[in-house]
This record gives sequence, structure tokens and C-alpha cells, in this order.
Amino acid sequence: WASFWGLPSSEAASLAAVSEDSHLSEARNTPVVRAAKIVGPAVVGITNKAIARDWFNMPVETEGVGSGVIFRQDGYIVTNDHVIRGAKELIVSLADGRSLPGKVVGTDQMTDIAVVKGAADSLPAAEFGDSDKIVVGEPAIAIGNPMGLEFQGTVTAGVVSALNRTLDIGERRLKLLQTDAAISPGNSGGALVNADGKEIGINSAKIKASGVEGIAFAIPINTVKDVVKQLMDNGYVIRPYLGVGVYDKQLAARQGYVLNVDQGVYVQQLTLGGPADKAGIKRGDIIL
Repeated sequence: WASFWGLPSSEAASLAAVSEDSHLSEARNTPVVRAAKIVGPAVVGITNKAIARDWFNMPVETEGVGSGVIFRQDGYIVTNDHVIRGAKELIVSLADGRSLPGKVVGTDQMTDIAVVKGAADSLPAAEFGDSDKIVVGEPAIAIGNPMGLEFQGTVTAGVVSALNRTLDIGERRLKLLQTDAAISPGNSGGALVNADGKEIGINSAKIKASGVEGIAFAIPINTVKDVVKQLMDNGYVIRPYLGVGVYDKQLAARQGYVLNVDQGVYVQQLTLGGPADKAGIKRGDIIL
């Protein structure tokens, strides 16, 4: 099977070891089985105990459950920001049945990524793949906790349906992987895995509408890698900005304005104290 799937010898050897331990026939020992066995132990449940307000503005404790993926053996876990947002207490449920307290290391609402530290060492960790090398149609395996811990470690399979899908979530615009692997509430923060048993994305969202089936989205793992590094280094993500709002001639026309410039952009807004303001740019300037 290794030559059939075109795997490098090192990956073939590691997957072969899984095959030998499983005592399954070749027909049953599919890429989904092997990938689930490799990554499944690294997928955790994350219980978020938060404080909300009821109709009488009284504080009440709420509880939600999502998924996460251990990416370092010393207990570092990647998940979605919306899974841990507002947490008063986090409980990490491991695949082996243990429960650990979790601590937020850093969050990034723009990409919906967060890093949590579980209080344990020598944990099974998933290996990140390369989402830039994914092709449409290749197998995609989702592992997570749909509907909560009662269904912990659920595996669903499909294909990579599309690359670089742009999705507007609130005020955020994200480029995501599209898959038809079944994803439900609770899968958020879980792993999307390729047939080599490497993580290629973090499951994040799905389209829920009448007559719509099998349209789910994951944050590409190469995006996750960069965000995770910054969250672990800084606790937040550093992003450059100019601090200006600009129009070109075409955009101004769509907004109902007439902009009498042949080239460049017109500075319509300026953030006081921002980089452009400090550089001497003024509202009304034309930047060539």
C-alpha cells in the first residue's frame, strides 16, 4: 500500500508499524484507519466553564465543549479561539480518559486560533503537515468531539473539496480549506488529517442551511503554525498596519464619490497617532 499511495520510505515505515500492530487485513487497514490511529490519541476535549448573564443580569456559569490537538509532548494544545473564549476554567480531556486543568497561553480572534497548556508531560503529539502541498480530491479525515465528550474521538472522512476558500466570519475574512468530512458542533478546534497521518488543518466552521450538506472548513495548518509560534512567543499576534482608509477612483465611484485623480489613492481617513499619522501623512493626501 505504501507504494500505491506514493509515501516516502520514512512515512511508509511508521505507517507500516501501525499496520503490523493492528492485525487487520490489507482491505480493512485503510488510510483512514492508519491516520486515526496515529493522530487520534493527540486529539483532546476542551471544556470551557465561563460566566454569562441571565435575563435578570445575574451571573450564571455556562459550560461548552470543543476539541483541541496536542502538538507538543509537554502539553501544548492548539484549538479555536471561540472554543476557549471567555473561559473562567478550562478542563482538558485526554483520549486515555485523564482530565487535566488547562491554561490559556494566547489567543488570536482574527484567525480563530488559540494555544492552551495542559498540565502534563510525555503526551502523544500530532505532527503538522504542509497545507501548501494539499491537492483537491485527496483524503481528509476529521477527528474531534461532535456534540461533546459523549462522542469523544469521533472520526469522519471525506476529501479536500477546495483550497483557499474565502469566508467572512463577523468582521474577519479567512482563507480556509473546504472539506466534505462531516463536522458538527464540538468538532471546532479538532484535527483535519491527511492520509499520511499528518495534520493539515484545524476544523473551524461549517455551512448550516436548508438543503446544504457537506460544506465544512478548516484553518490551513501553515497559517496555524505561524499564529501558534507568535502566541507562544508573545501571547498575541503582531500585525502591521498603516492607519489609513483610502479610495482609488473606482472604489470612490462605487461609494458614490467623484475622485478627480488619474493615479494613486486618496486618504479619506487617518488614525490619529497611527503609523501614517506619525509619518506625516494627512487626510486629503494622494499617495502615489
